[in-house]
Amino acid sequence: MFMKRLKNFIVAFTILALLGLGACKPEKPKDPITITYKLGEVKDYMYFKPGSYWIYECDSTLELDSQVMISIDTPWFHKSYIDYQLLIYEKFSFSFKTSFKTYYPTFDAKYCESCERGFGNVLNISGPNISGTDCVFYRMSWGFDSTRNGGGGSSPTYYKGYLDSLQVLGSWYKDVRVFKVQGTTGWTKLNIWRLDNLIRSTSMQYYWAKGIGIVKIMVFTFDGVKNEPFTHNWNLKRYRINQ
Repeated sequence: MFMKRLKNFIVAFTILALLGLGACKPEKPKDPITITYKLGEVKDYMYFKPGSYWIYECDSTLELDSQVMISIDTPWFHKSYIDYQLLIYEKFSFSFKTSFKTYYPTFDAKYCESCERGFGNVLNISGPNISGTDCVFYRMSWGFDSTRNGGGGSSPTYYKGYLDSLQVLGSWYKDVRVFKVQGTTGWTKLNIWRLDNLIRSTSMQYYWAKGIGIVKIMVFTFDGVKNEPFTHNWNLKRYRINQ
């Protein structure tokens, strides 16, 4: 009887010991988290095939600005912790000999569990009498939020809201996103005598229509000679979107 009890004790002890060893076994390291950021809705507003063009009219001077899409790409960038997609394009203004192009960011997209980072599209504008680097459209991972801003430095961009529709020069456009850039020099200068009077650094408000692109730009500039505001708009007059 004693031997039987001893045998049962040994078996029970062995089982408990094995369970204890299992409990102390270190956990298998978790796979690193990879976050994926797609262009998403940005593509609906900004992706247009080469050859697409837009003609804008200034409501103050009736000057025209003809822009055409030269090239466009949506490359993916892969890091150990994040995969993200950017939109790279170049438009050219035949009226003002000006290039509008995006460029690769000079820093890596970052991610951490305690903070959210999103996609930002930065537009570089260059040409005669024009220079500027502005974030004119962005889609953060938390969605459109007027309390957040993109870009940085002296030229932050704020999301101002969504419009179901907007009328521009007699035409109606749906699903319009509005962004405002503060303190930029990257605006199309007017070919009139007032050009040299206008303050270079100004703010601009962009109206982006889904499937169309920019349909209106408000330029909040100032006449330094007359000491009065000279706000004017570039309104979309005609366009063609290549399919």
